[in-house]
Amino acid sequence: MASLPYRLSKRIVRKFIGFYLAAIGTVGYKLISRSNDYFAFKLKPKLNLDAFYVLYSNYRSYNDYTQIQEAKTRSRLEKFFESDLSIAWTTEENIKHLSRILRSRFGKKRISGVCMGSRSGEEQSMFNKYLGARCHVIGVELTSWAQRVPNTIIADFHHLPEYFLDSFEFVYSNSHDQSNNPRMAFSGWIDCLKIGGFLILEHSRAHGKSRAGRQDPFGAETELLPYVMMSWFSDRITLEGIYEPPQPVDSGHKFLIFSRKK
Repeated sequence: MASLPYRLSKRIVRKFIGFYLAAIGTVGYKLISRSNDYFAFKLKPKLNLDAFYVLYSNYRSYNDYTQIQEAKTRSRLEKFFESDLSIAWTTEENIKHLSRILRSRFGKKRISGVCMGSRSGEEQSMFNKYLGARCHVIGVELTSWAQRVPNTIIADFHHLPEYFLDSFEFVYSNSHDQSNNPRMAFSGWIDCLKIGGFLILEHSRAHGKSRAGRQDPFGAETELLPYVMMSWFSDRITLEGIYEPPQPVDSGHKFLIFSRKK
């Protein structure tokens, strides 16, 4: 199955080139090809990326971490159940656009997917709406308060059910900043994908280093997260593309799409 091209705007190309020039000897990625429409790069192995992300680690225990996450989600679900007002971080227009990208990749085949950190279930509901009747998208949420949310599995997205392995055309999340062990989480999410399946991270400045803390322990800037991902998983994933959402919340809001290669 053919890969999607790395369709990046000229502005993004210039930005990535700037980071390349600023980080020679530290990032160490190699420019392969560049034109007005396409930009591709390959990371060298064994990079030192300590400065490229932050990870809050001052929890008393793993249970302390999960309690903080559950409390945060429970308070939001309470408001959602009482008012029925949206608590989704993303928008319907953005999910609609991602559904088009998925259809361009997988055609008319039945698409299965999972949304990690799905809270109110609005994300999987929108994917099911726009991908059509021959799809099945579920969500994973930590707190048992989400049991009443349709198409939701109660689980820790660091420790997923075994039957998830090799099962989905795509995994989507905008909640990856809530992980206290992102490398473990991402690895498990890649395991959920079929070969050629998409890992979609919707990422913004709100997911950056300055916003990291007890509730959102993982922080990385949009321009640097692809380097971190490829340094961790270059043997398992390919960077398919970086896309502009139709309704961005800030200048760093992007769809980062990776595909599983083995």
